[in-house]
Amino acid sequence: MRAYKILIVENDYDFSFILKKWIDKPPYEPTVVNSAEEAKILIDSKKWDLIISDVNLPKGSGIDLLTKIKLRNSECPVILMTGYATLEMAVEAIDKQAEVFLIKPFSKETILNKISIALNFKPREAKRKILAIGAHPDDVEIGCGGILLKHAQAGDEIHILTLSYGSKGGDSIIRYNEAKKSAGALGAVLHLANFPDTAIPEGSESIKKIEAIVKNLNPEIVYTHSLNDAHQDHRNVHRASLVACRGVAQVECYQSPSSTTSFQPTRFVDVSDQLSEKIELINFYRSQKDKCTYLKDSVIESNARYWGRFANYKLVEPLEVIRSI
Repeated sequence: MRAYKILIVENDYDFSFILKKWIDKPPYEPTVVNSAEEAKILIDSKKWDLIISDVNLPKGSGIDLLTKIKLRNSECPVILMTGYATLEMAVEAIDKQAEVFLIKPFSKETILNKISIALNFKPREAKRKILAIGAHPDDVEIGCGGILLKHAQAGDEIHILTLSYGSKGGDSIIRYNEAKKSAGALGAVLHLANFPDTAIPEGSESIKKIEAIVKNLNPEIVYTHSLNDAHQDHRNVHRASLVACRGVAQVECYQSPSSTTSFQPTRFVDVSDQLSEKIELINFYRSQKDKCTYLKDSVIESNARYWGRFANYKLVEPLEVIRSI
């Protein structure tokens, strides 16, 4: 089995010890340094399969280190981590081609999953493939972002299919870039179709697009819009999804801000540990965040608390179960 050489750059000695202990098992071979200065020497003198770096370092920063790494070897994946994250920092990290941006604290399972994603390395144990379908950029993150984060932390392979650029809600290029950054932070693969916003068809065109993704991925679980929704695009995507995903064993529908009072979930997923990170994903949608009340942090949290009434007062995301294994 090939050994993957990993450089860890972390100035907190206790955390670097823990991180090395988590990672130090086949097929990984980690090396730890505690400053940007030491890291630069090793980057120049040795080839690495992956570099994991804190953003705040003595005598330098992880962002500057990222730039140096990509200039020297653009193919070398980089995971940046910090305990003092800002949206601007996350955007800069993704813009400068960091494969993953992690907020401390995180679990052993999370870092091992992110390493696997960054290296495009799949362990021998089977992963589930998850497909989340949305009409517009940000639909998936709002409806089931916490659930997708749980899947990512469990090592599942996440795919997001968005059927329009959402051009009626803003500049399509801006919305595309926002969706790309959010998917990157989640560690998901983004598939983007270009059906007309507010006029996404429910028939053969949409069905064929979703069917092609389903055939290629063969997902175990699909999350999609509910039929109980005031937005025509959401309803049409729901109908197309049910036809295209007729062979998928588990299909469930998430809530959107335009869901009606007929939305009747029967499954409630605890996302207490993922809610803050879900909000960070939604914060990538700057063009929508400033104008949409339903994207406010307080509203996202309040909705999770509301549905917690049905799940021992946890912070939850609700799902209508169409089919389940």
